[in-house]
Order: sequence, then C-alpha cells, then structure tokens
Amino acid sequence: ASRCGNHPILRCYAGTDNLERFAKMLIKTINNGWSAIPIFWFNKMDGRGPHDLITSLNEHLNLISYHADVKLPVEILESHHWGMRWAHDTIVVTSAILGALICKRLGVENYIHQYMFNVPPQTSHKNDLAKMLCVKELLEEISDYNFNVFHQTRAGLPSFPNDLDLAKGQLASSTALQMQINPDIIHVVSFSEPNHAANYEDVIQSAKIVHQIIKNNLDAPKQTFDKDVIYRKEELKAESKFLIDFINKNGDIIDPIYLHSLAKSGILDAPMLKNNKYVPGKSETLLFEGGFYPSLGGKKISEFERIAKICDKSTFSLDI
Repeated sequence: ASRCGNHPILRCYAGTDNLERFAKMLIKTINNGWSAIPIFWFNKMDGRGPHDLITSLNEHLNLISYHADVKLPVEILESHHWGMRWAHDTIVVTSAILGALICKRLGVENYIHQYMFNVPPQTSHKNDLAKMLCVKELLEEISDYNFNVFHQTRAGLPSFPNDLDLAKGQLASSTALQMQINPDIIHVVSFSEPNHAANYEDVIQSAKIVHQIIKNNLDAPKQTFDKDVIYRKEELKAESKFLIDFINKNGDIIDPIYLHSLAKSGILDAPMLKNNKYVPGKSETLLFEGGFYPSLGGKKISEFERIAKICDKSTFSLDI
C-alpha cells in the first residue's frame, strides 16, 4: 500500500502464472498502482513459479509490454535477487540497468526501480551506498522525457536479526542510509519478518519507525561525498558499463532467447545458484572491504577478466 497525495493506492506483485489475466484483474479490482515484475525470477529457476526460464522470460517481457500499452508504471524486481544469492556487485548494478533498459525498449513511460539495501547482509554501509548511488546515476543517464525514473528504497530482509528489538534497530539504520539517495518512495519492510509474518500492529509500528527516521534525516549530513564511497561508486560504474556494453553488443535485450543465454552461459550468475539447471552457479565472489567482487581461486579479478574467461568457452564475442 502507498499514498499519492491524499489518495491511498495499492500495488501488487505480478504473480507467477496467467500473468496478463492476473494483471487485468488487479487493475479492475484494486486499481493497481503499478506492477512489480521480475525478468529472470519467479519461475523454476528460483522455485517460485511453474514456468521454465525461457517461458518465464517471454511471459515477463509480454507483461511489461502490456503495462506499457495501458500506461501503467512498471517496477522491476531483479537486481536484489542476484544480490541475495551472493552475486558480485557489478552483476547487481548491471541487472538493475538491464531491467530499466528492457522497460524503456518496450515502451514503459514511468519506471520504478527498487533499491534493496543491505544485500548481502555482510555489505558495508559505504559499499552499499556506493552501489546504490552507482545504480541511481546510471539510471538517470538513460532517463529522458519519455522514460521517467522513480527511486524506491527498502531494507533487505536477510539483514534483519531474529531478535525483534535488534530488528527494529536494523530497520531504523537501513532507512537512515536509504535517505542518502533521496528516494521518491520508501517501501516499509516490517521488522518482524525474520521472526513471524507481520500483523497489523507490526506494520503500524514499522511505519512509525520509518516515518520518524525520514523526519530526522531530511537535512542530515551527506555521506555521498565520502572519498571511499566515491571511489567505489566510480569503480563499480566502470565495471558495470563494461558489462552493459558487452550485453548490448552481443544480442537483443528484448529477445527472451538471448536473455536466456546470458544466464545459461554464466554472464549473469551467482554462487548460491550452484546445481541450478538454468545457470552454471560457478561464479566466485569475494567479500573485500565491505564489497562483493568477482574472484578466481580466492583472488579478486576484474569484470573484464571474468567475462574473458567465459568467452574462452562460449560463442560470445569480447570485441567491444
């Protein structure tokens, strides 16, 4: 639920099957504020839907096109799903921009990006802020008169302790960090989620905590000028632009077969997808100074080196 001016609105996830039929029902029944749609997820790859990956990709692209046709905003649920499976930061950033580029190509006019902070939970505050600033700046580079980008932040569920008092502190801490990127929308996550499903009292209490943090942080000192944050942001931007350029050069990003190949080849991959039939699950990730980097044999490598290794075993071209 959200509020636009004095008018409450509801927003619902896209579902896992009969997607367009479900979307039409949501518009008719709750006047759905916007649709939240994954690209690679909510299917057999993550065990959350009935479709195989190629069918799911095709369905999701068609659903984005449908919402573009009816002029309903679209939110893409993508980058944090890679992050929750310990993908390195460059993949998290790249998949965020890939989702936006797909929506732009398919005619979406109002795009909502979800920034899930604290994923993986070992991420440092400086690295988290650098990563989110990188995503925001790259999104702003592709926004224009016909493609409006709105920024929605939230706390990452894996970061919440089971202890409810500690979880309240995590919700407050995460919200304060989110305010550094000046979000348009804050998605309130109930502090109770790791302990039990939220009831109405938990939701109200969580909203009150977030409301007070927002109020307190409207004029807070900016951490975005921290030299470590800037260095990591620019490092991630260079690596992510390389990977985005590589993806754009080697195929059509609105072709489900090409998108499928990005996962199948390991261009997009994550360590926690090991033994998954749709992706190799062979990527290595190294936690270093609060950030997640591609690695090989426990040694940090560049994104160029990672992709070059994949290209040695595939039909992808590294000539960009």
